[in-house]
Amino acid sequence: MTCGRNQGPLGGKQHSRPQLSIAPSPSHYTGMEELLRLGVLGDEDFARLLRCIVDTKTPACDVCEVVRSAVEARERTSSPAATNPLLSRLYWDILNQWLVPPLLEIILTYSTEPSRASSTSPGIDISRKTSGGKNECLALGRITSEGDGKTQECCSELPQESAAQIKYEETNLVTKLCDLAAVISKAVCGVPAASCHVPEFDDSLRHGNLEVQEMFEPLRRIFKAIAAAFRVELQDALSEEKRHRVKLLSLAFSTLLWDGCCVEVNGFQCAARQVVETVLSTVEVWHDPDVTASLFTLVIVPFVEASTGDGSEVLQKVWGLLYSLYGVGEDGVVVERSSVGLVVLCFLSDLMSDGEIFKWINMDEKFWAIVQYSLTHSDPFSRKRGRHVLRKCVDQYSSWKCSSQYLPQLEGQRELIMQLWNDFFLLLETLEEKQIHVVKPVLEKLDALISSCKKEVMHPSWAVVVLRRLLDQEGRTIRVWGAGKVLGLRLPHQMLEQGILTFITYHLLPALADYSLYSREPDQQRGESSRIGSQIPPFLSSVVGVLDDVHRHKFMALLLEKLFDGQPWGGIPLFYLVRSLALLPPVPAWTFLQTKKAAVNLEACLSTQEIGLRSASQCDFLRALLKHSCPNITFLELCHLIGHLRRQESWRRGTTTWQAILEGVKDHPESRQHRMCTLQQAIAGQLTPDSCHGVLPHDVALGLCLAVEEDGDSVGEVFVPLTLFLEDCHLRPYLDPLGRVWVVQLLTHMLQILCDSVPGTPRCREQPLALLSDGLDCLLQLFVSQLSSYSQPGHLEDLQLYLELMKHCTGLGWSRAVAWRHYPELVEGCHGLLEQQQPVPASLGVVVLEHLLEHYFPAAPPHCQDEAALLLTLHPGALTQTRLLPGHEPSLATSRLLLVTPCSCWHCVELLLMAKEKWWLGKDAEKVEAAVLEVLPECVASAGRPTIAHVFQVAAALAPTLVKAGMWEEVVEAMWAATFEFRKGCDLYRGLIGCLTDLLFHRDALACSDCHACIIKVSQELLKAGEGVQGMASHMALSLSSSLVKAGIGEPGWFQLLAKEVLVPLVMFGAVFRKQHRVVRDTLLFVGSCGDRYTCTTHSDPNSDCWARAIVLRFLLTLRLERAEDKVAAAAVVEGIKYQYARASGHQRDFPNSQNHRYKTRLLQAFLLLVPLLNQDECGACLAWVCEGLTCDHQQPSIRYLQEWGAALLPILHPTLYPALLHHHLKGVEVRVGCVGSFLAALTHIACTSLDPRVMSTALTHTLAWCTAQHFNTRLYAQVSLRKIWQHCEEQQMEGVLQEFRAVPLCLVQRGNAGRNTMNMLNDFYFKVFHPVQHYTLQTIFHDLPRLSLLADDEWMSVEFLMSVAREEQLPLHTSLPLHNTDSALTCVMPAPWVVKAAGEEQMAEEEVTCQVRNVQKKIVPQKTLVPEVMPRSQQAGWESRHGGLVVVASLVDKAANLGGLCRTCEAFGVRELVVASRAVLQDHTFTSLALTAHRWLPITEVRREDLLPYLKTKQGEGYTLVGAEQTAQSISLEEFTFPELTVVVLGNERAGVPCEVLQVLQASVQIPQNGIVRSLNVHVSGALFVWEYTRQLLTNSSGRSGGDCARRK
Repeated sequence: MTCGRNQGPLGGKQHSRPQLSIAPSPSHYTGMEELLRLGVLGDEDFARLLRCIVDTKTPACDVCEVVRSAVEARERTSSPAATNPLLSRLYWDILNQWLVPPLLEIILTYSTEPSRASSTSPGIDISRKTSGGKNECLALGRITSEGDGKTQECCSELPQESAAQIKYEETNLVTKLCDLAAVISKAVCGVPAASCHVPEFDDSLRHGNLEVQEMFEPLRRIFKAIAAAFRVELQDALSEEKRHRVKLLSLAFSTLLWDGCCVEVNGFQCAARQVVETVLSTVEVWHDPDVTASLFTLVIVPFVEASTGDGSEVLQKVWGLLYSLYGVGEDGVVVERSSVGLVVLCFLSDLMSDGEIFKWINMDEKFWAIVQYSLTHSDPFSRKRGRHVLRKCVDQYSSWKCSSQYLPQLEGQRELIMQLWNDFFLLLETLEEKQIHVVKPVLEKLDALISSCKKEVMHPSWAVVVLRRLLDQEGRTIRVWGAGKVLGLRLPHQMLEQGILTFITYHLLPALADYSLYSREPDQQRGESSRIGSQIPPFLSSVVGVLDDVHRHKFMALLLEKLFDGQPWGGIPLFYLVRSLALLPPVPAWTFLQTKKAAVNLEACLSTQEIGLRSASQCDFLRALLKHSCPNITFLELCHLIGHLRRQESWRRGTTTWQAILEGVKDHPESRQHRMCTLQQAIAGQLTPDSCHGVLPHDVALGLCLAVEEDGDSVGEVFVPLTLFLEDCHLRPYLDPLGRVWVVQLLTHMLQILCDSVPGTPRCREQPLALLSDGLDCLLQLFVSQLSSYSQPGHLEDLQLYLELMKHCTGLGWSRAVAWRHYPELVEGCHGLLEQQQPVPASLGVVVLEHLLEHYFPAAPPHCQDEAALLLTLHPGALTQTRLLPGHEPSLATSRLLLVTPCSCWHCVELLLMAKEKWWLGKDAEKVEAAVLEVLPECVASAGRPTIAHVFQVAAALAPTLVKAGMWEEVVEAMWAATFEFRKGCDLYRGLIGCLTDLLFHRDALACSDCHACIIKVSQELLKAGEGVQGMASHMALSLSSSLVKAGIGEPGWFQLLAKEVLVPLVMFGAVFRKQHRVVRDTLLFVGSCGDRYTCTTHSDPNSDCWARAIVLRFLLTLRLERAEDKVAAAAVVEGIKYQYARASGHQRDFPNSQNHRYKTRLLQAFLLLVPLLNQDECGACLAWVCEGLTCDHQQPSIRYLQEWGAALLPILHPTLYPALLHHHLKGVEVRVGCVGSFLAALTHIACTSLDPRVMSTALTHTLAWCTAQHFNTRLYAQVSLRKIWQHCEEQQMEGVLQEFRAVPLCLVQRGNAGRNTMNMLNDFYFKVFHPVQHYTLQTIFHDLPRLSLLADDEWMSVEFLMSVAREEQLPLHTSLPLHNTDSALTCVMPAPWVVKAAGEEQMAEEEVTCQVRNVQKKIVPQKTLVPEVMPRSQQAGWESRHGGLVVVASLVDKAANLGGLCRTCEAFGVRELVVASRAVLQDHTFTSLALTAHRWLPITEVRREDLLPYLKTKQGEGYTLVGAEQTAQSISLEEFTFPELTVVVLGNERAGVPCEVLQVLQASVQIPQNGIVRSLNVHVSGALFVWEYTRQLLTNSSGRSGGDCARRK
């Protein structure tokens, strides 16, 4: 047995880069391996054979395993190599020439230093110790022969799976090389492999023995290379290459260091410490928890465990690193600077020994703040780390009997405290779940935890942790429970100061921003406050009530600051929170600056909300402002704060909010005299030349109005500076312009506030303000005298200021008289401006004309009114938008004038056309219309936001002219296209749609056949767009209905098409409310129920979808029975209802309150409304349609009630249809037997309203036939019908019928289950109180029946609502149906039990837990390790032992369901590998639905059936025992079989089991003992039993070995 020395690396041949792919199986040299492992060879033969292997093989994983096994076997069976020169020399040659060069080469590949990246690395040399004791230095270069040096570059070009495989193999190779290097180094030094520290070597290791130092020199250089490679470019993003580098370097370090022997060498220890310091310096910037976990597991932990002197120093550095990753503010809020902090914390707690951690964390507030932060982290894995750390702290404190503020130890209460901690951890772990039934029972333990905090047994911050987790839950129901739990707390002062106040402001407030918390619960009535919203005021009141003055003021100020800190609040949460502030007891803590910031942010948050929410929030904010503002806020500052809110929506004169402001002013610390002096000084100071005062005119105006309202007699002195300034101002041309502008604004705001009042409010006192009449007259005289001189764009601002003042002068008698004296002069000035040829004066004249048309000409003398149209024709060019003013440079003033001019001009045209039938006689109308028609299409397409509304109004007003001129379709399409640019402004968009629909459905257009196609097309597009924008459909419905009432239906064929495509779709219009829309609607209903507390309260929104349906229904109520045209219209609408109902019907039953369910209900309601207008033939066709629905559809209760009612009502109104109903019944039974109950219900209602004995006889005959039916439900309905009809015969004393059917009482079931069910059905309102004729009212159709069928309450329509959607003159009411029921029978009854069952059991979760909870569900939380996937060989054994050595082979299993369940079972019990026939099954939906995500965490191998036998033989060669799950002649019972640690379980096919050829390979067949008759189990169940039995045996065996393992570790 010889091998040439010159053919391997030990013989001098240049070494090639190690192969990154795993070499073939070592079967080629199995014989040599066995000889080496047996330890029977002599020294020379062993050395020769081992040298032969390393000379002929490049370093690969399999070769390293062979060499390692040989060295370990030799050390066990022979004398140590350290005493054998031959083996020592051989080992050093292997180490220096065969192991270290390739290992260093791979490590240096990942170094970022330029010297490392070059083709050679002169800085690294390897000392080879020869037999003569000399050191030879071998320069190591980065070897790139055979193309291997381009591995990284090639990896990037390879497919993803190939690159990943190469990286895995490279990592595995490095681990093997390092492991072998450590084994050989220990063997050469004479350290036994079984011990980490040997006494006789400890001294030489510690005290720097040169010989030992030289022995470990190769490993020291490897460590230096690792440290150099760890110095990465920190600014770069973490890439996959860097992840791989960290894993590879960490594994190399850990493998070399795993037994701790080498770290005792001084030089080696320095190199290892250098690696550790490098790692600690780079952890903070990685920002990757997985990489950090790898570094700590494979670098820091091994070093600390192996080192005896540097461990505590490293712990101190880690502790400092931890604190550098977090910041804690004075309020206790933690700021996380890096996502790796919790990983560091977790490892730090594991590294510290018992008791050592106390000196670090005992009174350290920051540590506990970090731990509590981790327990509420947004990342589930971080929360798991936090629980791990805290549990370890609690366990150590319990065993060492120490105490601190956060972990108290009370005498005699140790068991109580530990139970509280167990409940605490149970709460946190349960809150990781999402199932309601798992979480709710555990919440009871929260009460005990809070109670212990009140008794100072537990620190309140731990209760805060649980409450935060409760509020952060994903499920809405659990969050509602959590919010309700928090808001229901009533806590003492001490708890509030120990973290609860911070929790309220920093965590509870953001949690309450979730709009879904404010949904109305199923047991709440419409118009009630949200349950969470109603809990906020008493909670905050209780908090404020127990705090002392200092903390109370601080809390209120912080509450305001955090509520309005700039975050975008939703309208609903903001309303409830601001309302809560308004309901709190007064706490004067808000400063002026704080409140001003809050007012600005409030306005920003509410700008896009519904007007009802805006108004309510502003009103409550004003009340809160008056309650909680500091006493040092001055009167003018208070006026300034009030002025930030919208007057029309909050503090309009006459509202309750205005009264609250007046009362607040009276209670203001400043006296009235002081307030008057302040106002007078503000006015005087502002009117002083060169004044520096910055008082806003609006603030002073509000103060004056409040003073007038409070006591007007004493305000005369306040006006003195104002009257002096205005006296003879028209005679003083050099009057201060800034002061004059300020005065104009002041007067405007005053008149606006006092004159714009809520209807019904008494007029303000005019006498105090009449003192200003002379000054106002002089001011207006100055204005009209200067009007002719206005010739520059900058004059527009002055002009608008004066016109605004004159607009508001009409509100009071004295100001109106003053203004009207100057209007004739204003008309002359307007005429003069318009006659000028310059564009600027003419444009200014248009602005003046707009004011005159709106405020003067409607009440002016007739001779002045004729001049209005003439003035408009003087400047027709203003209708079009221009970009430049001739003769003027572009400026801000020029741009404003160009923008305002066309807007004012179109508004003038609009006002003039609207006045055509009022005060304008139409003089020059043709001239005006011609000028408008010429530019109308162009302006519709190009008009901007300020102008577009007036252009659309003009187009709608010119509808007859457009139809006549043939321009109608062009303008309609242009208007529809133009609206898309304004979709974001909802109010403007709806207004434009209203103008468009007025033009679209104008009566002239409806009468013109050329317009019909466009009407249908645009209407369908509007309906589609209306699904996303509320209000469009209601505008359509109102425009169409009004035109149809005015013009009639027109040609019947056209109306039938219009009804089918437009009118009926409007009847069924309205999508299902989204959750947010439902919450908004419920909140608006609550706001409306609050009465006059809020300024803008609307009980219904005209823009809501239900308005569209209600308007069309109101139109249907205008149809009269005596008009033939209306009867034709009714028949056409009914045909459209049938058409749309067929489109909404499907083959499956609709879900409750789904879109189709609502569609059908709305259509049937409209059908019942029209039944009285139909003739007998039409009713017969409708009866067939209704019966078809009863036969074919499995309908929801609301639809079924309406159909049964219709089937009964039609024969009642037309008795000749009674036989047709019986015919449809018999035909329907052939299709679906389940329809019998509905037909019997209709038949019962017909019979109970009839006095004809023939009808009764037929009904009884028909009903008796079903009393013996096969189906129980059919027999039940037959019994109910029989009782009702028989009772009616007895009441009406129909002796002939009673005698003919005298045997009927014998057929009535009285006892048993059938009798009880019959009586229950008879108590149903539908049979007990409902009358198909007497209750044939609007109230029953649209309100009572939907309520009793549990239809969503947004589908209920009250009669009052139906009447309110339109005025009587718009849609006159002509229906013959009564509006209300004459009795309250339907109002008082409740839904039937079967209806409740059909609607679902939504409230079951609320009623689950009513007793004391002693035991709860606790889901297993998989404690996934913090270490990376690849570990050093020393740790792999322990890691793999936890997963066992079981391989489950399911290649014979066909069904994806069985494989999915088997995958889930294998992952749960830690099976090492699952084998399937094809990995394609992982994409199967059935597989993934059963496996959940188990296939992501379980190794799954593909072995096709034809490859199964070779695979099993390979596994057998690897040491596995092959076991088949099959019943055979030699099978062993599962309970008697002992599983080897390495086992392969083969599962058979679902039908054929395990094939015969496979059975021959198996080493054992195991069967499951059974006691039943069925001889086999499902393959998934069988596999699960095998997996569990293997796991049970493995756990039993491992528990017996655990004591020995612990002893060996120690």
